Amino acid sequence: MRYHLVALSLLAGACDLPPDAGGQNMAESTTCELTETALGSADAVSALVGMSASDLLGSLAAPYAVTAAYPDNEATGQSPAPGSETELTLTIEYAGGPIAEVDSVLVQGQDEMYVECHPFLAVEVVVGVSTDDGAFDESWTGRLAGYAAEVELPPALRVGGLSLAGLEGSFQIGVVETDDTLTAGDLELTTDLDPGGPAGEIAQYYEFESGDGEDGTVGQMIYRLLAWGEGG
Repeated sequence: MRYHLVALSLLAGACDLPPDAGGQNMAESTTCELTETALGSADAVSALVGMSASDLLGSLAAPYAVTAAYPDNEATGQSPAPGSETELTLTIEYAGGPIAEVDSVLVQGQDEMYVECHPFLAVEVVVGVSTDDGAFDESWTGRLAGYAAEVELPPALRVGGLSLAGLEGSFQIGVVETDDTLTAGDLELTTDLDPGGPAGEIAQYYEFESGDGEDGTVGQMIYRLLAWGEGG
């Protein structure tokens, strides 16, 4: 049975994402050690990345309007149907939340995982997510990360810890039939904010158990609900 769940162990490890955004690699050895220092205002310039929260927010092209797709899968009962498309509007606003500069230092382990660590500026923002089909009509609190110009990485946005039960829109997740034991977790939105157009997704995380005894496998998987940009 094919069911568009992607094992996290297949994802490349990197440490240039905001804290708790999957930035630590899966080997749990080589990693980025993160140290946060609060900044007092949106105009305070971070010595680590050479800009302020006001600079970062001013560099965005928000609101973003992009075509998004519900990834094709074999789930039954999903609405809107897998494989369909809609227009997505993504807004980002600062509402006085915390701002911090985050130092990121490589801690080398015994594995051979390639990891890059980059300091970043982290800003709490209010994220609006709406689709023309009404499936999503949300206002979430997320974290925006900005990097020094020489790093040449676009700003990144993460919204995590969300529940399907709390959605304001009409989206209904489907049921996937599998012999594995799946335990549904939270939703997470991740996207870059490249000047050429954002690329990202809304996904749900699962714990899975496959097989029995010594032949069993336990891990995490991702069910992609909506994707845009290159992943759409």
